[in-house]
Amino acid sequence: MNVRRSAFKLAIFLVVAVCAAVLVVNTLRVPVPGPTVGFKAMFTDAQGVTPGSDVTIAGVRVGKVDSVQIVDGDAGTASALVGFRVERDQKLPADTTVAIRYGDLLGVRYLDLSAGEIGKGTLEEGETIPLDRTSPALDLTSLFNGFKPLFEAIDPTQVNELASEVVAVFDGRRTSVDTLLRRVTAVTGNLANHDQVIGELIGNLEIVATTAAARGPELSHLVESLTAFTGMLAENNDVLIDTLDNTAAVSASMIDILDGRVPELTRTVDRMNSLTGAMLGANAGFDHLMTATPSFFASVNRAGEYGSWLNIYLCTFIVNVDGQEGALGPDLHSRYCQ
Repeated sequence: MNVRRSAFKLAIFLVVAVCAAVLVVNTLRVPVPGPTVGFKAMFTDAQGVTPGSDVTIAGVRVGKVDSVQIVDGDAGTASALVGFRVERDQKLPADTTVAIRYGDLLGVRYLDLSAGEIGKGTLEEGETIPLDRTSPALDLTSLFNGFKPLFEAIDPTQVNELASEVVAVFDGRRTSVDTLLRRVTAVTGNLANHDQVIGELIGNLEIVATTAAARGPELSHLVESLTAFTGMLAENNDVLIDTLDNTAAVSASMIDILDGRVPELTRTVDRMNSLTGAMLGANAGFDHLMTATPSFFASVNRAGEYGSWLNIYLCTFIVNVDGQEGALGPDLHSRYCQ
């Protein structure tokens, strides 16, 4: 009796364990009920789609992805060929479009099927949907980079909520548009405090744009000149590098020459300042000197025409002492000076 009772309990436990295992496997695999038909779709990018990913129509799961393969194209390009199966009673229109959607922010993706604008005829089993009727998954990196200035201006605790709404809207879930707008209105309230700054920025941009539009030919000429200049620099890259290297060597040599000579240079500059100050103070006398110098040298030239000597005659010699002048020698009007 004890053996029978134990065997009966063991049998019940095994039956319950098998049923639980089947339930868990079916829950994880989520098999498609009933018979299915297979189709294929070409994508430029099918990242995140794996065998087992869901296939939906209007948000209702109707199939699963079977395979994902790489197909080589022209000029070294490549595309992704995704094979999937849907329930046989789901008739797909001939112009069906397929888009890869985000299931959540963790990267789970699925195929979303929708009818085109015409909606005539149906797809044949095994038919391939071309690239012009498929859409790859949204590039979240580019999307969030575009919203980076907004994210920097709002409260960090609201970024995750706003990000979820943005992904939902741009991923095709139109029911989230109102929620997104309300979220953006709430989180951008801080920007109202910078209204004056934003207004000034827009005004300055308008002035810049107007000035640039008025100088269209000049801007075009500038761009063309810069293009030619950069092209010349690219062609003479080696020469420029050698020039910069030589300039660095010359600078190093100048530093070595001037090293320890700064005090002497300072004194020289001070003396030059004193000299120029004295010349500026005697500006009238300096002007007279520069005016009389040509006449003086002309007279010397005439005196030297007789030979390699100069005939010099002293007419008079005037001495000025404390404002008192005295002539040493003949009078200016004497016959010696005539």
